[in-house]
Amino acid sequence: MKFLKDVIDSHTHIHRWFDKNGKSYIEIFDELQRETGLKGFCINALTDEIYGGVATNIMAAIYKLHNPTAYAYANLFYPEVPLTPPLPDVMSPLEQYRDFTSIGFDGIKILYKPDLQKRVRLPINDNFFDDFFSKAEKDGTSFLWHVADPKEFWQGEASNEEWNYADGSYPTYEELFEQTFAVLSKHPNLKVCFAHFLFLENEPEKLEEIFAKYKNVYVDIVPGLMFRRFEERPEYFKDFLTKYSDRIIFGSDAEITVNSRCAELISAVYDGITTDKIVNIWGYKSKGIDLPDEVSGKILFDNFKVLCHNTPKAIDKTALKAYIEKYSVYLKDSPEKTEILRFAQNSGGI
Repeated sequence: MKFLKDVIDSHTHIHRWFDKNGKSYIEIFDELQRETGLKGFCINALTDEIYGGVATNIMAAIYKLHNPTAYAYANLFYPEVPLTPPLPDVMSPLEQYRDFTSIGFDGIKILYKPDLQKRVRLPINDNFFDDFFSKAEKDGTSFLWHVADPKEFWQGEASNEEWNYADGSYPTYEELFEQTFAVLSKHPNLKVCFAHFLFLENEPEKLEEIFAKYKNVYVDIVPGLMFRRFEERPEYFKDFLTKYSDRIIFGSDAEITVNSRCAELISAVYDGITTDKIVNIWGYKSKGIDLPDEVSGKILFDNFKVLCHNTPKAIDKTALKAYIEKYSVYLKDSPEKTEILRFAQNSGGI
């Protein structure tokens, strides 16, 4: 489906170079953009090994070289968990941030989920991260930050067993929020978009308090449970989304090379915002909220450019190759490693 409005998808991911049919992530992104007419999208790297490791940072940068409409957010990488500082300088958050900015990444992705934090153990408000956040705040660098998960998952109501956090071994929902906002209390001018409506679709008044306190905080409208809540209280949420139309950003959470139906997902979220159609998102059918054009236009396109910047940054090939050399020891034997090293050997060509 070709979108009738200008759209930037702020929230996509890559995990592998090739899908099960041998098609590369570069081809898949290109086809997705042609099919939907997306004006741009942001690839958010996830460097935990269960998602693809440090290779995802490199792949995101390589795609930016290929497609100048693509943004990319890098993710801090740690080869071993739990984190027990002091770590080597090359692994410090500030050192990694300097690499990201020299390469030409557009922002930073933080994944602060309970299952990952159970393994990492070091809380995000630890002093270990202070210099990193201070520099990012000073630079005006933007973040996409996933905090916690739906509160229901701590009550044993997750559809997927790996997201069931009810056994007491995981950080609590409240702890993850408290630690996150301890960072913002110390760095109140950070430019942050919290993913998945910050999982506050059941408590939108808390989101209003956050918007009032932090002028640079946004949320994205990436599917969580919010479309079901929108359907339950359509007039309330239409008013809410209109009132805070400058603080909400479109995204899909499409996982390239994992989900072969990414275009359907992106289109469903688009329809959920712009029409009153029944949309099917992750197996749940809900009626769209049908926002006015002046509201949906901000959410679909304008706000991401305000949060991040008007056009994607250019990738510095020399800095990218230096990053590959620095982290190549952490690339596991895989098609991703083969393709990345081939890229480096070809002097940065694609």
